Amino acid sequence: MSIVDQLIASIRADVSVRRVQISPFWTAVLADRCGLASTSSAGDHRHDQAPVREPGRLTERSGLELARLASSESLLEAAVGVAAINALLEVDEAGAVELNARELLLERGRGKRVALVGHFPFVQALDQAVGHLTVLE
Repeated sequence: MSIVDQLIASIRADVSVRRVQISPFWTAVLADRCGLASTSSAGDHRHDQAPVREPGRLTERSGLELARLASSESLLEAAVGVAAINALLEVDEAGAVELNARELLLERGRGKRVALVGHFPFVQALDQAVGHLTVLE
C-alpha cells in the first residue's frame, strides 16, 4: 500500500468540505482545517477536457472523495486531493513545537539523504549541506 493510500485510509469519511480554492500557485481545501498543496497543472490537460472533473461542484463531494483525487492522473485534481489530505489528517497539536525548519534540516540532514516536500527558499543552502537532496512537489 502506498503512503498516499495509507494517508487516505486514516481519514474520516464523514467530513464535509466548505471550500476549494485553486490558484496559480496554491490549492486549498477548507474543511475543519485548511489544507494546502502546490498547484501544478502546466500542460497537464487537453483543451477539450476540464482539468478537474465536475468543476464548481467540488464542495458537494466529501472530504474523503476529494482526498482520493491525490491518485488522479490529472495534476490539478491530484493537487486538490493532496490539499484535502492535508486538511483532513488528524494532528496531535499537543506534540507540536514551534521551530525553524531550515535550521532543523541543516542540523539533522548534514551528510544524509534528505527529501523535502516543497521547493522552499532555503533549498539551495540545504542542497549544499546535505549528502543528497530530493525536492518533491
